[in-house]
Amino acid sequence: MPQIIEAGQLADLDFLIVTDHDTLEAKAAGWEGWHERLLVLVGEEVASQNQHCLALGLEAEIGGGFLHRRYRRGHRSADPEPPRRILERIGEQDGLSFIVHPHGRYRPFFSMRSYEWKEWGSDRFDGMEIWSYMFDWVRHFRFYKFRKFYRDPDAQITGPFPETLAMWDRLCRTRRIVGIAGVDAHAKTKRTPFGTLVVFPYKKLFRTIRTHILSQEGFSGQWADDARIVYRALREGHCFGAYDLLSSSEGFRFLLRSECGTAMMGDEMPFCEDAQIEIVVPRRASIRLLRNGKEIRRVEGDSLRFRAKTPGVYRTEVALGGRPWIYSNPIYFWEEHSRPESGDW
Repeated sequence: MPQIIEAGQLADLDFLIVTDHDTLEAKAAGWEGWHERLLVLVGEEVASQNQHCLALGLEAEIGGGFLHRRYRRGHRSADPEPPRRILERIGEQDGLSFIVHPHGRYRPFFSMRSYEWKEWGSDRFDGMEIWSYMFDWVRHFRFYKFRKFYRDPDAQITGPFPETLAMWDRLCRTRRIVGIAGVDAHAKTKRTPFGTLVVFPYKKLFRTIRTHILSQEGFSGQWADDARIVYRALREGHCFGAYDLLSSSEGFRFLLRSECGTAMMGDEMPFCEDAQIEIVVPRRASIRLLRNGKEIRRVEGDSLRFRAKTPGVYRTEVALGGRPWIYSNPIYFWEEHSRPESGDW
């Protein structure tokens, strides 16, 4: 934890959520809180049948340290609970659940290793990771390419999996699904005859793909209150993912203004006439506007304005120099009769 916190401080992060596998050990050890200018929060990455989800805002462990006990002792003690029950248990604590690397898979040798999510029939999760740095990097990895992939990892980053974005767009037409981005950092240390090799150090990864939150409240310095600000923004979808190693995404905005009011990413607004979508990016880039997963407008510049005459789920993607950069959460612009029947709305 001291190494992780120091790396977060050096990367100038405002907050950092640590989600170790099937344990809240760092929370129990008292690492949650403010560390100089960095707010550290602790969640849990819960695994079941090679399907993983993040559980945030918990007081009690969901996985109960199952994976850690199994790996340390080198034997399999019992099968974990099914994914559907894990999601229910997170909800029972009023926690947040995010499916991670939902189409994650790679083939280092001959066989495919899959960490794909299969419980799409459940409506108990709050969101999904639409972009994972490590699974983006590893999807084209082969061990005979290790030198190339290790020396220039960022050259291998090509963006979210298309099937993940397609699933997200499909689900967002039925209910609100928050999209987040993450690094899946593990910072493995290997000893070699030539010295110690650190694969993907935290201080490097924390400068790559990030989730930015938007809030009208600033941090107060009281960590429990500030944790609620972070979790509220994530729950409401007031956030976006960005590959900040390319360029800082600070200042990105995606709004819908109409006579009914103003909505930002994550918000729902009833459909009304004369609605204007406004997208602003910090520098000139390629901006795409999508409705229900289909591109409806593309411009090169630092802003895009579009009159939304049709209800639907609107989101935006931004590329910089031909490389993926920013992915917003949607704005849900519904006619009353087309509004999904869900308790979440």
